[in-house]
Amino acid sequence: MKTSSRGKFDWLQETDYFRLMKQKNGWLIDPAHQIAAYNTHTMILDEKEIVSFRYRINRVETDEPLGFLSVDIPTSVFEQQLKLFENFPGESLWLLNGNQLIAKTGKELPVTNDRLTGKSGSMRVGDSFIVYAKMTTQGVPITLIKTTPYTSVVKGANETALILILIGIGSLVLMIIAASLAALKITKPIKQLTANVWRVEQGDLSAQFVATTNDEIGLLNRQFQRMIQRIDRLIKREYRLALENRTNELRALQSQLNPHFLFNALQSIGTTTLQGDRKIAYRSITGLSQMMRYSMNNEQTIVTLKQEVDHLQSYMRLQQQRFPDRFRYIVDVPWHMNSIEIPKMILQPFAENYFKHAFNQQADATENYLAYKVRSDGDQLIIQVENSGSVMEEAKLESIDQTMRMHRRPEDRQTSGIGLHNIYERLLIFYGEEASMILQSPAEGGFRIVIRIPVEQEEL
Repeated sequence: MKTSSRGKFDWLQETDYFRLMKQKNGWLIDPAHQIAAYNTHTMILDEKEIVSFRYRINRVETDEPLGFLSVDIPTSVFEQQLKLFENFPGESLWLLNGNQLIAKTGKELPVTNDRLTGKSGSMRVGDSFIVYAKMTTQGVPITLIKTTPYTSVVKGANETALILILIGIGSLVLMIIAASLAALKITKPIKQLTANVWRVEQGDLSAQFVATTNDEIGLLNRQFQRMIQRIDRLIKREYRLALENRTNELRALQSQLNPHFLFNALQSIGTTTLQGDRKIAYRSITGLSQMMRYSMNNEQTIVTLKQEVDHLQSYMRLQQQRFPDRFRYIVDVPWHMNSIEIPKMILQPFAENYFKHAFNQQADATENYLAYKVRSDGDQLIIQVENSGSVMEEAKLESIDQTMRMHRRPEDRQTSGIGLHNIYERLLIFYGEEASMILQSPAEGGFRIVIRIPVEQEEL
């Protein structure tokens, strides 16, 4: 803060150095100038152009200024650093402090500083392309300007455009070739598909839509094949249902509601009424009426699994009223499967067969049992019915199986095995070869039936 004893500096307060002393943590830059002595006693060995950085030095305890530190850097150092930013021949860079030049690599700046608006930007001036960026560090404005020949800028773009044009021409040629090959490959399957569709239109459902490819045409062939097969199955089903409707009407009624069961149920209800248990009698009459309404509704051929199970439960409750504490039964159906659709009257006839052929009236509930178990296996529904009884001989089991699968003519009046046969016939009508019905006799005794049908139903 004091004038050096080595010389007088009356002009000190008029310099930027003095103003720097008033700025806390201040610093400034003296643009490029010739090196000069700071006092009369300094010796200058080489006179050259430098850039000076002035830093204020503060007292640590009070932040009061003690003086300033001047660092002189040759402009050649800045020029070497600026040359590192040059990417193409003919490029030039300028480093400015406000409007004052710090260092440069070119001869003359092709644009005035007032045109450099904003913190950064670019522009074209004559044959040059100019890019600039501005920043301020502790109040000191710094500007970096770079000029590049416009031909160097557009050279890369021109090369890229030429490459894109060549790629586009090559791609167009390849697309034309690929389109021609695809057209030749598609034409033949389309002609074959058109011919098969014409045959179907004429009523020939035996047309084979062979898919020779895995593309959209092959997929279309497969879909047409499935559609024709489905239409063929529906037509055959409708014809078979219409032909067998009258001949099977009496058999269906007999299998749906056995007269002996109706007589026994009414007798049990009458006995319950005489005993004065009106609530049980009412529930029995309600259950019987629900069964009759369900079984005599011939318009509904497909029902949900829940409807079929409810009908079975009504039948088993009436049998419990007739044979109290003489048997036990289980109906195991997961709740999420209740909405699956199945043919009507395929569960209750198994229970009726059990009470007709395997139920022992002299035994108790520990020996008499009937179990229903419904599960899914992929896209198939599995219905397993198992009941108590003695071990069945292989020959007898095979005879029952043959009777079940044997085709019956309308004039055939045989009633043996009508329940199993009717269920098997209706499964074939609805599902064809996709349905199966297997009879078994476990080693521990009894009788078991396993039915497999598709889970996905076709629309009727």
